[in-house]
Parts: sequence; C-alpha cells; structure tokens
Amino acid sequence: MKFKSNSKSTDPEELTRIESTWNKEENKILKTINQITSLDISTRSITCVIDSTTTNGYYGENKIFLGIKGGIDKDNLLMVIAHELFHIFYWKMLKKLKIITKSNLGKEMFWEWALAEVTVYLLQKERRMKCFWSTAQIKLYPEITKVYQKVAPLWKKEAFQDYIIKSYSILKDDIEQED
Repeated sequence: MKFKSNSKSTDPEELTRIESTWNKEENKILKTINQITSLDISTRSITCVIDSTTTNGYYGENKIFLGIKGGIDKDNLLMVIAHELFHIFYWKMLKKLKIITKSNLGKEMFWEWALAEVTVYLLQKERRMKCFWSTAQIKLYPEITKVYQKVAPLWKKEAFQDYIIKSYSILKDDIEQED
C-alpha cells in the first residue's frame, strides 16, 4: 500500500508512523481476513491518503482516506484502514457476482450500504480480528440495526460468499414486500 498526505499540515513523522504501523501488521491482517472470507485482498494498487482535516475514514475505487485530525492511535488506525480496505474488496467481489446486484461502489441502495457496513462490523468483531485493534471502539450504526438483526445469524453458519448471497436474498425480499 502506498501512503501519502493530502495536506501540507500533516506532520511527516506522523505519516511515517502510520505507514510503519500498518506495514508491520498488514500481512497478518490480510491473511486473517482471507481465512475468514476467502477474499484475495492485495494492497499493491491501493493508496492510503492521510487526511489531517477530518476524523473520518472512507474509501473509493482504489483509495482509502484515513482521517487523523486530533490524532489516531495504533489500534484505531489499523481498524480504520482494514475497515475501508475490506469495503473496496467487498464491492469488487459483488461486481464479480453479477447475479446479486447491478449497483456499484458509491451508487448502492441504502440496504446494500447497510449490509456492507454490517458485514465489515461482523468481520471486525471476530475474535481473530479483534486482536489487531483490541482497544478500538467498533460500533454499529444505529440506522442499520434491523439489517444486522436479519443477517447476523447467517454470519457464523455460512461460508462468506453464501452469507452474502443469502443476505442479499433476504434483504431484497424484504424490500419487495415493503413496495
């Protein structure tokens, strides 16, 4: 993964600390995600943009934006980078499974966004993952609680791809019944 800053106000030492912290754990984190999801995640084409003007993390096609305004500790920087990185590869997987959705990254329906957030929440709460960010607060957005309640029981029962397919089916059926 490449690291860069989008602001001259970012301390170069902070940029170096973030890059070094991620690089020390990257292989172990990616291997663990792969063991849980079977997603082949590579960071070769990914850039992590350090943003000292915000506290939020977000993602684009091949970019992660890590907000560090006010500072960020080791556990939170690992958790946020992994969270946003997972989203990128989650959407790449969905694109390959054309039968599931025609939506694209950033143009998804609310329930698809909610499922993506629930899925990364479930992944990051896995015992094997929490060891990388044991002090980080991982919270479920209140507006996606209903989606969580519907699909969380599938998380431990199904292989990852089956979890996604069944979750999409359940949520699509719910949307159609509401119409």
